[in-house]
Amino acid sequence: MGLPTLMVVRSTDLTGLAQNGDRSVPWSSAPVNTGPSTWWSSGAASNVVMPWAGPYLCNIHVAWDSNTTGRRSIHLNRSTTVNSANFEIGHGIESTYSTEASAYQQISEILEVPTAGETYILTVFHNAGTSPTNDRSLTNRVTGSEVYAAKMSFVYLGD
Repeated sequence: MGLPTLMVVRSTDLTGLAQNGDRSVPWSSAPVNTGPSTWWSSGAASNVVMPWAGPYLCNIHVAWDSNTTGRRSIHLNRSTTVNSANFEIGHGIESTYSTEASAYQQISEILEVPTAGETYILTVFHNAGTSPTNDRSLTNRVTGSEVYAAKMSFVYLGD
């Protein structure tokens, strides 16, 4: 039997991300869920509720629209209250290199969940210039959604 795994995806663009504010990513679906159905629900589309305490392999990927202005960051937030005290893992990039080099972010880490039932959300942030003309988007990067706007997976490693 395999390890319990959840993969959630954002299969449509997430547009109008205003600068200088964290925004949670609402997931479109969970194409892989070999754990309990309570792990993710479309009724609370941004929330992933960890079924067990212990170690998880966490993989996160986002695809930003291309531009060469500002900084982008992604954070896995423990709690639905978004603030830096609740950031568990994160990644930031400066987008001054090229449009494609600044379009993708990836995190792959081991996450230690202290208590079963903890809620986690993925938040995104950017400061790409003056709003609204420089509002950014997470976007499907290849026709047919071969590269989702965002994807996140957890594999439970405990027991």
